[in-house]
Formats: sequence, C-alpha cells, structure tokens
Amino acid sequence: MRLAILGASGHIGKNLTERLSQRVDCVLHLFARDSAKMRKFRAGLHARAVIEIASFTEFARIPYDAVINCVGIADPEKRTDAGPEIFRITEEFDNLVLRYIEKHEGCRYVSMSSGAAYGSDFSEPADDRRRASYHLNSVRTEEFYGLAKLYTEAKHRAQAERHIVDLRLFGFFSKHIDIEGRFLLSEVARCLLRKQPMMTGSTDIMRDYVHPDDLFRLVELCLEGKRRNMAVDVYSKAAVGKFALLDMLRAEFGFEYEVIEHVGSDSATGAKNQYFSISRQAQQLGYQPQYSSIETVRSEMRLMLEAKMGPL
Repeated sequence: MRLAILGASGHIGKNLTERLSQRVDCVLHLFARDSAKMRKFRAGLHARAVIEIASFTEFARIPYDAVINCVGIADPEKRTDAGPEIFRITEEFDNLVLRYIEKHEGCRYVSMSSGAAYGSDFSEPADDRRRASYHLNSVRTEEFYGLAKLYTEAKHRAQAERHIVDLRLFGFFSKHIDIEGRFLLSEVARCLLRKQPMMTGSTDIMRDYVHPDDLFRLVELCLEGKRRNMAVDVYSKAAVGKFALLDMLRAEFGFEYEVIEHVGSDSATGAKNQYFSISRQAQQLGYQPQYSSIETVRSEMRLMLEAKMGPL
C-alpha cells in the first residue's frame, strides 16, 4: 500500500508515521513544511516500510492508494495571524487532496477533523443527535478552528461517491506533545520537566485523550473494507475529569498543582467543560479502543519524561 501523510511532522502525523513505518507492506510518502526535521525524525524510526520524504509541489505526481491529512495549526493561540491562517491552510491542503482523488478513482482519504466542528457549547458531551451551533452574526475568534473543520466536513459529504472519512478528535496525547503549547497537557508536561507547580482553575472539566495505538488502529480500519463517506467521533475507553487526571500525575510523577479561582481557559479554543463524545458510530468500522484517557496519559507521559530526563 502506498500512503501519503500530509503534516507528517505534527503531533498526530508523527505518531501515525511511527506506527505505519513498522508495516513491511507500506510505502510512505511524507509531506511536511520542514523536510530537514522530517529526515531527522525518519532516521530514528528503524523503519521496516519504505519511507520517502517529498515536497508538496510533488504531491500530485506520485501514485497513492490512500492519503491521510494531518495538516493544521495545532495550537492557534501561538499564532498572531491564526484566524485567517486557519481557514487558508485547512482549505489549501484539503483541496489539494480532493483534486487528487477526483483524478484517481480508487484513492481513499482520511482527514483529521475535530470535535470543535460541533461548535463551542460543550456543557454536555456530543452525541448522535447533536447539532453544530454557531452565532453566525457574531462569530468569535475561538470558533474559527471549528468552523473551518465543519466547512471541510460538509465539502466531503457533498462528494458522496468518494471514499472520505473524517475523524473528529476531541483529545489526543502522546510522547510527541509540544510542551510549549497552550493545551492542558502541554502545560502539565512543561511543569513536570521544569519541576514547577501548575496553576489551574477550580472548575472540573471532562476530557477524552485517545492513545496513539487506538488512533492508529482506527485509521487502519478507515483504509480497509467497503467504500465509505462519513465522519465519526473518536473516543478512548473512558473519559477523565481534570482533577482525577492531575491526582494521578501527582501520585505517579510527583506533579504539583495549585487551585486558584481566576485562571485562563485550559483550552485554546474556548472553555469546554464536557469536551468528549458519547457517539459510538466508529463501532461501525470495527473500532474498539483499548486504552482509557487516564491510561493513555500515564503511559505516554512516562515515555515523554524518560526520553527527556532518563529513567524515572
């Protein structure tokens, strides 16, 4: 199988590349803005697959059986121009793939979407009856990311004859986390490495962190079987509350945190108290996650810390 991975140097892209590199039946074509960074990452993989690093200008000329699109601004708050860039980048690379699969009938497309496509109201978790909700006449900057994903998904559903699966991620964590990010677990990892306490708000929130192995298996399922055009919510074996998670980190790694009343949102895309999904449509693909959120964070945080600090 010949696979293209767009955004291969990002958090999700690295994890999928790492696992696909162990498949002897794969030829991987990796696309990223920084090819030197990608070559350095490839050198440490001990790959069994054939891995080629290519420029985006070469994308249309290479034959693929499937394309996995992981391109995106992972942390909008790190970019002062994030608003227009979110829409431009999402549109540019999605259209690149759509033009390709229009010309190559059998090529399958897996696109990384987000739970943010539902909108910004997560007072309750998403489910199969949930509608996307936006205040159209007063769109907030933290909603741009979700709107870009919603628009992309709508374009995909309009091409019902194509094999396109959108995977809506609500939370994902691995040893490849960007510790300078604005997300909750980026801050946790940063504080652990710097041996500093973390300040957090008193409101408990629910999050769902998918293990890299579970996401990889779901992507494999999307590439198998009959032709499909659908979006599915991605979930772990069980979501977790913030304080249950922080208490586990304190017990396992000596993490310290302090609760204060006034603190900024733990999410770069707005406050989301119940940011996870109870939809189980992914079961139609045969998906059965093996890891809970707390198991994911425990195991991957340990790998991250040991890689940077040595054995714990």
